Amino acid sequence: MTDQNHFPTAGPAPTVPPAPPSRDGEPGLPLTPGQMSVFLAQAADPTSTRFQCAELLVFDDRPDVAVLRATVTDCLDQIEVLQSAVTATPGDDGARLVPHPHRYEVAGPLAPDGAVDLIDWCAARIAVAPGDDADRTSGVDAPFSLSGDMLSGHDLLDLPDGRFAWLARFHHVIADGFAVHVIIRWIAECYTARVAGAASPGVADRFLSHAECLGQAAQAASSPAREADLEYWRDLQFPASPPVLARHRPTPAPAAPGPRRTYPLATTTLSPDDHRALRTFA
Repeated sequence: MTDQNHFPTAGPAPTVPPAPPSRDGEPGLPLTPGQMSVFLAQAADPTSTRFQCAELLVFDDRPDVAVLRATVTDCLDQIEVLQSAVTATPGDDGARLVPHPHRYEVAGPLAPDGAVDLIDWCAARIAVAPGDDADRTSGVDAPFSLSGDMLSGHDLLDLPDGRFAWLARFHHVIADGFAVHVIIRWIAECYTARVAGAASPGVADRFLSHAECLGQAAQAASSPAREADLEYWRDLQFPASPPVLARHRPTPAPAAPGPRRTYPLATTTLSPDDHRALRTFA
């Protein structure tokens, strides 16, 4: 599998304080401040796809498709936030994470049209993820909710050049780019273990529970070092400008507005020098 990003996988879960208790009569758990920001932004623009994080993973050799499909589904069944709904709290400005079991089906292998730019094809596929409307809200008067296929979607692809790929999508309300990478790495490790007939790494070895994440966020918010951390970033003077990417190609706007909004999409190829420069800058 081609992997251009080399972030470390998660280690053992750190010791964190307990999560804030649920308010009387309310099921589920509250969101972290970052999750709440993403949720409110999505609620303000329900048809936007800009809060989805997609990865196109191209394989060096064709995998066992049946095993890969089953592994993706079985792994997603074990991730707490993907088996939940993020739902607005009636009469409140908040939202909560409540249990919402969902079986994620992996589509494909699909065959993108060779006459269509692959990135454009993937962007369109993400924008019309099947089932997301049914899972997002149950009615006009119902509280806004994110769940099921709105939180994640997966396609296996037979590319026009003969290579095999996996298009994975996760909503930013459940994971940032670093966490998405850890999820994908874990699924890849589970697939490798299954093919080899070995035991798969457990979900608890990779991810904190949502309650633990809340406890960690509360610990960070009350830490004496928080103000010093904020001051550091406010006053930071960058020694150099970030590298300029070599090229970008905005996707043309649609001729007529459709049921979903589209947003400019830019792609680029990083040279090894640019990659090192970005690493240094980060």
